[in-house]
Amino acid sequence: MKGKPKILIDIDGVLADASEYFLKTISKLCNRKVTINEITKYRWSDLDLISEEEELAILDSFFAIEAAFVPAIKHSVGLVNWLYSHFEVWLVTARPDKATLATERWLNTYGLLYDHLVMGCPEKHDLDADFVYAIEDSYNNATQLAAKGIKTMLLDYPYNREPEVPNLLRVYDWDEIEYILWC
Repeated sequence: MKGKPKILIDIDGVLADASEYFLKTISKLCNRKVTINEITKYRWSDLDLISEEEELAILDSFFAIEAAFVPAIKHSVGLVNWLYSHFEVWLVTARPDKATLATERWLNTYGLLYDHLVMGCPEKHDLDADFVYAIEDSYNNATQLAAKGIKTMLLDYPYNREPEVPNLLRVYDWDEIEYILWC
């Protein structure tokens, strides 16, 4: 008997909303309010707002503590838990292994159901699994997954507004993702 179809779901920017934490921290370093619309590149240090060292320090602090406490993105938890009954759910994140406890705490806090948690995986297209769908916020990851023939949904953010490619669909929220998966 063939198993359930597989779906790859990123965590940060897809399930977990770390934007408030990151914007607050970057604003403090810049001595001014930085808005999400100013974050037009995936790497903040590429924006000349902060240095690469400051970016790494922000990420280290986030992964050590804050990753366990950020809010869930609206409607993501309910839909992922519904997906769990229809798909083999793979949560795949670039979060480093040292963030595993904080990540598991966050997942348990929200009661997210999943089959696999893959940490420390920045090159998601290298996973040896036959994914039918993927949900991402990184343009690079999304285009690489789409190039493998995976139907990939890219959650829209100012930092990923580059041209769509075949098998890539820009989405704006989890309600739209639900509609796409139902059709």
